[in-house]
Formats: sequence, C-alpha cells, structure tokens
Amino acid sequence: MLRRRDTVHRNRRSEQVQVGLDELFWPGVSTVDESDVDIPNDAAEDPKEPEPAGATLGVAFFGWLVASGTSVLLMALVGAVCAWIGWEKVQDWASGWFFVGLWALLVVSLGIGAFSGGYAGGRMVPAHGARQGLEVWLFSWCAAAVLAGVGYLAVRHQQLVANIEWPTLPVPASDRTRAALLASTAVLLITLIGAVLGGTSANRK
Repeated sequence: MLRRRDTVHRNRRSEQVQVGLDELFWPGVSTVDESDVDIPNDAAEDPKEPEPAGATLGVAFFGWLVASGTSVLLMALVGAVCAWIGWEKVQDWASGWFFVGLWALLVVSLGIGAFSGGYAGGRMVPAHGARQGLEVWLFSWCAAAVLAGVGYLAVRHQQLVANIEWPTLPVPASDRTRAALLASTAVLLITLIGAVLGGTSANRK
C-alpha cells in the first residue's frame, strides 16, 4: 500500500512539473484535452445575426426619394426627346394614339422608379427586402396623395386645371371611365410589383 501511494504521489508530481514546463515554454497553450470539455450546442453553432426590425419610416422616405427621382428623370428624358424631334411632328405620326404611347411610357417610368426605390430600401436593411419594397410603395402613394391634395388646394381658386387643354384619347366618351380605372389599376400593380421585386433583388447575396 505504501508503494502504491508513493507511486501515485510521484505520478501527480511529474504531471504538475510537466504542466509547469509547458506553461513556461509555450505560454497560452492549454494542456487540457479538448475532448474532455463539454461544449454547449449553442456555442458550437455559428452565431446568427439578430434579425433587424421591420421597415422604418426613414428607409421608406429615402426609397421614395430614389423612386420619384428616377421616374422624373425618365419622364424628363422622354420629354426632351419629343421636344428635340418636335411636338408637332410627333403628334402627327399617330394622332390620338401618340398620347396612349405617352401613358405607356409613363407607366413604364413609374415601374422602373418603383423598382429603384424598392432596391434602395432593400439595400438599407439587410433582410426582408420584399417588406421594404412594400413599405416604399405605400409611402410613395401616400406622399403622392398628400402632394396632390396640396396642389389642388393651391390652384382651386385660380382654376388652373380648368384652363389646361387636356389631350383627347382615341377612346369613346362612354368608355373613358373604364379606361381610367384600367390605367390606374395598371399603374398600381406595375409599381407594386416593381417595388417588391426591387427589394427582393437587393437582398440576394
């Protein structure tokens, strides 16, 4: 029994000396076997970044600025091309259908602008791009409604709208209400799809 205790005691002392030498020559090196240490599952997995909150007003505002700026630039480009060619010559090409083409270009410009705004909103937030695009779309139409109301109140007493010579479309008078509803629906759908697609494409890695 004494020999066994002496042997165990010597083994422990040799282990302590070995550990001390390891720490002396290789500082920072742990001699503990990693297999004996229990690593929790949460620590073994890669840490996940916290999901950001939903769309914010600031993201929607800056996305609306990008969308409106892009749409205005595209429509200004179309107007500049028509002015360079000559409005009289362009109107004579297809009579009333010229204005139908202008409405189509307007819808396309709004769709591209909505895509740009949704993309900008999606790039500002690293997740939920479709939600950011939808938020930009809603904010854009709310801002458009507010600006339209302010403009109506500003020109109500001066009757500026009544003095404008609106272009005549090649649509019968009985179908103009239906055509206006279809055009409005097309604008809403195209801008909605463009904004959501823009936000979704912004989050793709």
